[in-house]
This record gives sequence, structure tokens and C-alpha cells, in this order.
Amino acid sequence: MRLSLKRARRSKVLTMLALPLLVLPSGFGTPAAASTSTSPADSIILTAEQQSRIARPTLVSIKAAAAKQGIPLEKAIATYVNEAAKNNTAATANWPDGPVSTPDVMIDDLSAVQLIDLQGMAEAEQIH
Repeated sequence: MRLSLKRARRSKVLTMLALPLLVLPSGFGTPAAASTSTSPADSIILTAEQQSRIARPTLVSIKAAAAKQGIPLEKAIATYVNEAAKNNTAATANWPDGPVSTPDVMIDDLSAVQLIDLQGMAEAEQIH
């Protein structure tokens, strides 16, 4: 009697686990097929010289000012970010999860947060 009760319970558990598989649409959970519409002959590879240069005039001027003042670039960027945040109250606004520690300030196409991340990566890799 006990053995058949265990089998019945096991059968119910297996049925409960298998039921969602029967209800899901076909193809659910399988990755989509990769597109093979382009061939290597359709690709264009540019050398470093042929690629467009990224223009970062603000960052270049901050770097020049730092060199002229004899201060590290890190300090010059922090000064720029703090000054920009003072002029834009939205940069340090109280968002729903609280005030931000790093102002939402952009230097050309880089945010202050991205610059902090780059600084951390440089320190970790001992790049000076």
C-alpha cells in the first residue's frame, strides 16, 4: 500500500512539472536563428587611419587647462563637473531613489559616471 502511495505522489509531481511544457507555445525558450543575410564579402573593414576621429573639444580644453595650471587631469575634470552641476540644478536633482552622488554632467560624448568608470579601470590596470 505504501509503495503505491509513493508512486501516485511521484506521478502527480511529474505531471505538475510536465504540464507547463505542454501549454507553452512551440519554439518558446529556443534562441532565434541567427541572420545569415550578409556575407563576409559584404563587410567593409576600415583601418585605424580610415576611421573617423572622435572630437572631444571640451575634454581637450580641460586637459590643456590642467597642464597649464599644473594640476592632474582628474582634478580638472572634477572641477569642471562640479561647476557644471552648480549651473544646472537638474544634474544633482533628488531622483526617486535619492540624490545622485555623481552629477549628471556630460563632457562632450562622455558622462561624468563614464569618466569615473574609466578612471577606475585605469587604476586597476595601473595605467597612468
